[in-house]
Amino acid sequence: MSSRRTLLAAGCGLATLAVAGCLSDASAIETGDGEPFIIVTDGSTEVDAVTTGQVDSVGEINEAVPQDGPVVPITLADSGIDSLQNALEAIDGFSSPDSVELQILVDGEKLNSIGLSSGLADTIEAGEWNVVTDSREEAERLRDALQQ
Repeated sequence: MSSRRTLLAAGCGLATLAVAGCLSDASAIETGDGEPFIIVTDGSTEVDAVTTGQVDSVGEINEAVPQDGPVVPITLADSGIDSLQNALEAIDGFSSPDSVELQILVDGEKLNSIGLSSGLADTIEAGEWNVVTDSREEAERLRDALQQ
């Protein structure tokens, strides 16, 4: 098994998440250095889940993928996967995944939102997360923010 676990999202509501561990107290969640990159919310509670410092690598923008817009391949470090899982558990996201939203932030501004969906919560697999953006400009902004 690889030492890196990653997150894969092929678009809104379609993703695969590799996770492990357990945490029930949102105040005990420790995120890495950097700005918030992913926030999880159930509509009433928001939890910082992943910071820019927990991104392991950022790939080249791909506009050839059949999605709703350009994608930016993101690989999270182990700490990012653990932190994301802990945040989802803190808001009971695995029990009610259809009510959970992952918000992608750039410089504190919401760039995109992805519904968790029961398929994502049920699927455990290593992979790469292709964050779908609305435009080339948004994709470049995301890539640049994560490469700093």
